Amino acid sequence: MKLFKSRTTKRKLTRVAKRKFCLPKKRPAVGMLQIHGKTYRVGTSKIEQQWLDLLQVKDRQKVIYGFNGKVLVVDGIDTKNRVIYEMLGGHVHGSHKVYKTNRDQKTWLGKTPNEMYYETVARFNFLRQLNWKILFVWDYDFKVKKSFGRFYKGPGDSLY
Repeated sequence: MKLFKSRTTKRKLTRVAKRKFCLPKKRPAVGMLQIHGKTYRVGTSKIEQQWLDLLQVKDRQKVIYGFNGKVLVVDGIDTKNRVIYEMLGGHVHGSHKVYKTNRDQKTWLGKTPNEMYYETVARFNFLRQLNWKILFVWDYDFKVKKSFGRFYKGPGDSLY
């Protein structure tokens, strides 16, 4: 006597089933931030959480207004010492290690790697003008080289 029927047909996974079975159990903290009627998606990665935990940063994901009419969400902030902590992801900030060639072709984000890199430099220069110190690290350097980062020195300073 057969207790179970064998299934010969393949079923398509529904969206709920994919979410339930295919995605990892623990996801990074992602949320929606409502500012002046606009919704911003902010989130943190596991490696960013590890880095901020090692540096013992308490205040995370703070909002700074006024960057070319945009809103900045920084990864970590220390208002007493005026330090901003930034973990730079290679794909989002146009790393030379991720995009070694074809730096003038648009990526999946709709920008070229050079545009993303220079936007990050402009953002850092803006924060330096407001007298903030910026401690940053590339995700690759933290994962592989175990680097804790360095301070951005100002205009003319390369992020490498």
